[in-house]
Amino acid sequence: PDFMLPINRNGFVEECFFDFSYCPIPNDDGQTGGVLVTVLETTAKKKVLDDLAESEHRFRAMADNIPNLAWMADATGWIYWYNKKWYEYTGTTIEQMEGWGWEKVHHPDHVETVVNFVKEAWHKNEPFELTFPLRGRDGQYKWFLTRAYPIADEQGKVMRWIGTNTNIDEQKKAAEEIKYR
Repeated sequence: PDFMLPINRNGFVEECFFDFSYCPIPNDDGQTGGVLVTVLETTAKKKVLDDLAESEHRFRAMADNIPNLAWMADATGWIYWYNKKWYEYTGTTIEQMEGWGWEKVHHPDHVETVVNFVKEAWHKNEPFELTFPLRGRDGQYKWFLTRAYPIADEQGKVMRWIGTNTNIDEQKKAAEEIKYR
């Protein structure tokens, strides 16, 4: 599959790709009398797949290297993807976090409020912001600002949510310190 052959087309040599298939053709005595060879050009398919792989590579490079924890959820709020920073901070796996698994890394004093807030927000299909503490892999909690945004189709139906969690722990501590001076 996708065997590359340089072909001279319109005065230039192009890298073209082909799938080759070989099938023996028996003669009357059962011996192979010939071979049926079919060739299907796959250059357009190969280009699309290569472009898709490059797009995925660019997305991963961006998503895994932003300073924020990031996630994606379906229209109901079922989270199916987190970036590398999420796993580095929380020390979790996709199997632990998929769906509503994120509740496990929320502070017990805040998790019920957060769950109720986001369920209501997901029903409204409007962007939202919320602050709460998340547990890191070291067991310590830090404050994060979460921002979530619905992604809708052409008819306005929400297809998925994208969100980020920004560590605001130092800002929160500084604000508390100023407040008590």
